Amino acid sequence: MCVNNTLDSSSVLKGTLACTVSYKEEVDYLLERFNDLHINAQAYYIKFEDPVVEQICANKWGDGTGVTENNAANAVLTDSNADKNLFRSNTQITKFNEFSKFIMITSIPDDEFSGCTSL
Repeated sequence: MCVNNTLDSSSVLKGTLACTVSYKEEVDYLLERFNDLHINAQAYYIKFEDPVVEQICANKWGDGTGVTENNAANAVLTDSNADKNLFRSNTQITKFNEFSKFIMITSIPDDEFSGCTSL
């Protein structure tokens, strides 16, 4: 039984769950509570704090739903028109603490985050 998005002590879940992509935090949460549960995930999505950044990154480097850790690690930002202005002037962006996971992006245009007045 779920109460306020938490599992109570009467909940029982056991077996093996195979999934293509999942959020690591959610898998860890379930595994901590159910000793007889095994989850096999092929990849993990990054849990973004900001849903606007998540959607931009998911559309650019992910599958439209999320960005896996591997995709983020191998993402590149080029000077092509397709990569320009991904974030620029987006006043809805408030956080981008996950940028460090994009290790292949070693340089970005000076004004890529200009106009992001809530960031």
